[in-house]
Amino acid sequence: MNLDVRLKQGKETPMAFTVPEETNAVAAGKESRESEVYRTTLIKVYLIARISDDAREWNGKICSLLKPPIDIFLPQNHNPLNMHHEKIPLKVYLTDVGAIDEAHIGLVLPEFGSDCSFEVGYFARSEKPVIAFVDGQTEWLRNWMVKGGVDVVVTTNRQTYSTIVNDHILRHKRVLLAETAGELNEIIKRVFEDAYISKTFRK
Repeated sequence: MNLDVRLKQGKETPMAFTVPEETNAVAAGKESRESEVYRTTLIKVYLIARISDDAREWNGKICSLLKPPIDIFLPQNHNPLNMHHEKIPLKVYLTDVGAIDEAHIGLVLPEFGSDCSFEVGYFARSEKPVIAFVDGQTEWLRNWMVKGGVDVVVTTNRQTYSTIVNDHILRHKRVLLAETAGELNEIIKRVFEDAYISKTFRK
């Protein structure tokens, strides 16, 4: 899969497309350069998702598909389980914010809560890429501030894709229809490459 996930500013049409396959020679040269980069670089991804019991299985399922060099930080593995939010101590906040500061990319799994909205905003203000992965989840589309902070949306659901590419905010972003959730690996690597190596992500 060869996807152009660079942002294009000021467009009015949906942004989803697959670029043409490269020639074998070009692809081989690029693959060699990429493998060299990824031998020495971890792509740190911060999971932006609910940490409640009912969300953990979905979070774990998607994150289990992510392979090295992707290094995923799951707040649910560090935050207290089923603790009332008003009782969560400051050190939990500091741990999560520290992980956001270290991360290269934020990965959003809707549906999410208000804490996740803060995390998307933190990434957006830091000018770090935010990718949302959705299946049939559409409730989050009411959260216009989060949509504004998301850079790339990936879905495996054609109906959801159709809804997203016609969304008033997300139609200005990259919206990608994937065959499987496992394609997130290549999409994350491409976003990382465009944002941190070629620095063309926002051009």
